[in-house]
Amino acid sequence: MWLLAIGLARADEVLVTDFRPRDAGAEPLAALLSAVVASEIATIEGMHVVPIDDVGPVHDTPASMYLASCPREEEAGCAFVVAEVADVPYAIAGSVSSKGERARVDAALEISLRHLE
Repeated sequence: MWLLAIGLARADEVLVTDFRPRDAGAEPLAALLSAVVASEIATIEGMHVVPIDDVGPVHDTPASMYLASCPREEEAGCAFVVAEVADVPYAIAGSVSSKGERARVDAALEISLRHLE
């Protein structure tokens, strides 16, 4: 659904952060989701996924380190801060928990309203 929202808004750049695993069983799915989401967004005409390594420091901390140290349940807010530093209108963040043979995926799309003006 949020992929559609990005496409309809005709944004040209989006920051996709790594989905964070909540437990060891969720690590493979979290890594896969990060890659799939970035790959799917890149297929939308006119869209560009901004690599985390291209973002400058956040409060004198490399963006990747800032995101890795983000408190649990605050991934979306941290992604928004990094997107603001990168001057990117959209940030996608998420987390994954394993539940036996099932998984729970939480994802958020953060939008900078100043880019919509």
